[in-house]
Amino acid sequence: MLIHAFLSGLGIALAYTVITSIIIDSHEVHSLPFLYVVTSILLLLIGFVYSKLEHKYQPAKLFKGVLLALSLWGVFMFLNFRMGRSFLIISIAFCSYYLVYYLSNLEYWGSASLIFDVRQGKRLFGLLSVGESLAKIMGYAMTPVIIHSFSESGVFMVVALSFGGAYLIFLRLSKSYHSSMLVSHSDHHHEHKRSGSVITKLQIAKIFKRDSFKIYISLFALISTLTYFLIHYAFLVKIEERYVDLEDIAVFIATLYSSAKIANLLIKIFLSGRIFQFMGLKVVLLLLPTLLLAVNLYGVVGILTGQIQENFIIWVFTSIIIIDEVFRTSLYTPAYLTLFQPLTKEKRLEGHTLCKGIMEPIGIGIAGILILILIESDLFNLSILSYIILFWLLMWIFSGNKLFKSYLGILQNALKSKLLNRGTLELSKEEVHILINDKLKSQDPLERLYALKMLGNRLPVGIIE
Repeated sequence: MLIHAFLSGLGIALAYTVITSIIIDSHEVHSLPFLYVVTSILLLLIGFVYSKLEHKYQPAKLFKGVLLALSLWGVFMFLNFRMGRSFLIISIAFCSYYLVYYLSNLEYWGSASLIFDVRQGKRLFGLLSVGESLAKIMGYAMTPVIIHSFSESGVFMVVALSFGGAYLIFLRLSKSYHSSMLVSHSDHHHEHKRSGSVITKLQIAKIFKRDSFKIYISLFALISTLTYFLIHYAFLVKIEERYVDLEDIAVFIATLYSSAKIANLLIKIFLSGRIFQFMGLKVVLLLLPTLLLAVNLYGVVGILTGQIQENFIIWVFTSIIIIDEVFRTSLYTPAYLTLFQPLTKEKRLEGHTLCKGIMEPIGIGIAGILILILIESDLFNLSILSYIILFWLLMWIFSGNKLFKSYLGILQNALKSKLLNRGTLELSKEEVHILINDKLKSQDPLERLYALKMLGNRLPVGIIE
């Protein structure tokens, strides 16, 4: 899985640096809000198709097809940029990159969620993406060198080879974990039919009628993505104003992101497991939006007190981007994915597709529409955008609190159904609390025995006896 993450991450990093640099160098940043909306529509369509395929084919077969498609995309982009840098070519590159990023994430984390259970997920999801971090450090650093030595189009041949390598690694993984990768389609189809085909028919209203967990996991995904793209646009606006040469832009982006990824990697290797154990899932889940809120609030206070100098605004948005890059995949994403783990395998895959295939694209579209409204109303500036980002960060934290309460209900059901196995891994604070205050005090002796088995040496000998 580490090698797989490395190869996929390398392709993503190379593609992102080149496409972003070209957009800034071609002065097309002003077109991004429109492209956000187009991208959201395309992602919804791809999510619709992906959901259909997910219910028709076994995950291993579907994931193989995804990786082959990503490799072919690299070849297509190589040919695309050989024809020039028209607005159409740049638009195709930008929109298709986010489709590739979406599919790559669905494939990788879908595989991980099937191979590892909830206990392993808490400990390993942070470490699993170490390969991705190493690849992105290398990819960001390599991109300016490749552009200088060859051309921007040449980078995409390396992208194609990276995804091709990930495909070969997945072939081996699918054989080694054949039984883990199997999903009962008869059960899946029955549940899918019973629930009204929520995802494949895009019946959003039915999502919010099912249960609170789906409501808040959906809102959480939407708000997280919406906030990121507002920040992303503000950051690129400032970069476009400062840099004019393609190589300078690529070097700046590469330096910024590779430095952040080094910090990200150190957290994954040395701190992620300890942070999860010491701070608990809720704190880790809300750490990223809280840090972003603190920096954005500092920027808003600075604006209100008259600190609107160019360097101040650049510093604020650059700091926000760095924080996001450092903490998103090292702590936030593993914590977010852990929320799905108490669900059955079928429900995990459905939840991933729901959030990434429907709610995240809607978030991208809302971000684009908000910026377009500000621009068309002649109200757009980074000060106003800072206030809007502040509001959505507060909503992100609010929905996160609600989501965690719903997660505890899901976790209680998992414990009640004996879906969790103690093994050799540590229990989280939330699980210990449920076991001590619910299972251990149950009138059912089997429930108490189960709690004792799970808690092990956490309890004094007297209580165990």
